[in-house]
Amino acid sequence: MISSSRRWVKTVNRLGSVIRFTFWSQARTKGYKIGTIFFVILITVGMHVPLIIQALSSGKPAKVGVLPETSGIAAALQQFYAMQEEPKIEIIPIEDQGSAQANEQLAKEMMFADELDGYLVFPKRGDQSTIASEAEYRAKKVRTKVLEELQSALHYVRLNMVAQHLQLSAEQLADLNTPFIVQSVHVSENDEGKSDAQIAATVIFVFVMLSMLFGSTFGGGSMVASEVSAEKSSRVMEILITSVKPLVQMFGKIIGVFLVGFLQLLIYAATVIVNLLLPYNRDAFAAVEIDLSALSFSLLGYFILFYLIGYFSYAVMFAGAGSIVSRTEDLGHVLSPIMILSLVTFYVALLSVSNADAMYVEILSFVPLFSPVLMFLRIGMSDPAWWEVGAALLVNFAFIGVVGWLAAKVYRAGVLMYGNRPSMKDLWKIIRYD
Repeated sequence: MISSSRRWVKTVNRLGSVIRFTFWSQARTKGYKIGTIFFVILITVGMHVPLIIQALSSGKPAKVGVLPETSGIAAALQQFYAMQEEPKIEIIPIEDQGSAQANEQLAKEMMFADELDGYLVFPKRGDQSTIASEAEYRAKKVRTKVLEELQSALHYVRLNMVAQHLQLSAEQLADLNTPFIVQSVHVSENDEGKSDAQIAATVIFVFVMLSMLFGSTFGGGSMVASEVSAEKSSRVMEILITSVKPLVQMFGKIIGVFLVGFLQLLIYAATVIVNLLLPYNRDAFAAVEIDLSALSFSLLGYFILFYLIGYFSYAVMFAGAGSIVSRTEDLGHVLSPIMILSLVTFYVALLSVSNADAMYVEILSFVPLFSPVLMFLRIGMSDPAWWEVGAALLVNFAFIGVVGWLAAKVYRAGVLMYGNRPSMKDLWKIIRYD
């Protein structure tokens, strides 16, 4: 009993040594430091793009010409913007030149002379006493924001003119202007449902998980494989294998590389949080109606759990694949099937974000490698039964255990195999008889 406990403590200590060695050997490299700083700067700049655009823009209102018309809506529109402290549009009346063609010709000349950004044309009406209800906005380049602003302002102005014509009171006018709001709630069988804010926040989390898993797969997994291959090519493996068991060494490298990547992710997360705490960025986030406070702690827990499952599912395969390669130049041929599989997983998950209830999503949410993202997607966007989540977790744990056991057998024999890359027949012999 005492000897077995000592062996356990000794194994844990050796595992910790491999983890520390792998972590510091990767974290101290110039590439890691430069890459981390580069992405911190890139994230910071990216989150300030709206502010940069706002600073570079002139801030001047768009100049819109209005051709003469008889219903009075053009004059009311000019008065509407004149009463605003910071109008988004400046209305410039076009003087009557005697005919509609001459009026528009003058407006065109002013527009091409950069005196106008565009102009409004009100079509002729049979009954000149009625208030205009349509118009055309003509410009060299129609900006959507200007068009939407004009449409909203004209609707408001015309509504007030109609109310005055019908002699409606201020209360009746206010009641007439009250919009009818329909809020959507995604109803689930086992809870009260999810609001649009929760759904939007979940979608962000899914995209973050996709990015993290994709980055971990290509970055962390490749790092594990290349490190094993580099040690083999330098013959260091022959020395290491005598002091540390292959299984301990393999998982030590996997965990060490994971901690290196996780530290980088924490730095990126801290960068995002610091930028979000800035007042102008908080306002920008609120403007797109994304409320991260709508996220539950249980969803955050599932996020961490399924991310870890996804990372280790790929990492054990990368470690086993890297151990059968004697030269780093040959890594691409061995790792390409795993890379292709991760790309398929990535695109399937990406295309399923807006279709979380599809049958293929439900089926693939129980399939290892697909399951970490798709089951998390179902948890956030719909309401899978508790036994479905439990079954997915059991399947993934079993997959990591089986693949880890197979990878350890391949790793144990592969790290001491030099020369040509072993065939599938050789690998089967290693797994079967080792």
